Amino acid sequence: AAREFQAANPGTSYTRALRQVSHGRIRRPLTAVLGTGLDGQAVEVNLEWESRGGSGPHCVVVGDEVSSLLTVLAAGLAAGQAPSDLELVLCASEDVQLQVTHRRVDAGELAAFVDELLQSRYEFFRSIGARDIEDAREHGHQASTTVVLVEDRDGIWARSQELARWLRVSRSAGINLV
Repeated sequence: AAREFQAANPGTSYTRALRQVSHGRIRRPLTAVLGTGLDGQAVEVNLEWESRGGSGPHCVVVGDEVSSLLTVLAAGLAAGQAPSDLELVLCASEDVQLQVTHRRVDAGELAAFVDELLQSRYEFFRSIGARDIEDAREHGHQASTTVVLVEDRDGIWARSQELARWLRVSRSAGINLV
């Protein structure tokens, strides 16, 4: 079972894979199929860390169909995830409607929300003696990943110091930004 876990999660050590399967819980990778490319192959986004076979933890989506793509991305990420493994947070206009469980935060609340989330994660890690979310999970602690989906039509967030700081520090806390 550990070898199967390794095959499904490239870059995972045998020890970590063994821990995952022996605890009876296997966290599904943060992947979503977005559609089909011109070559007929599936176009997929993988928000996992590079060490776990992904290209995450963050992603930028650019174009006219960002709202639609956020909906597809959220559905794909949530598919097959246990509710305790993934939390989706949406900061977007009211016309963006996700078909999966999520929390909606308006643009005026986003900075405080993410800062409070980071602070609570750091306190949790300190309380259990963990360095980051992966360390906490390896030692058997439940720690959900939070994916914050931000629609930035005006480009305000793209130029913000808050976003730059979140991109630097949120990976270790299990917070992915899209």
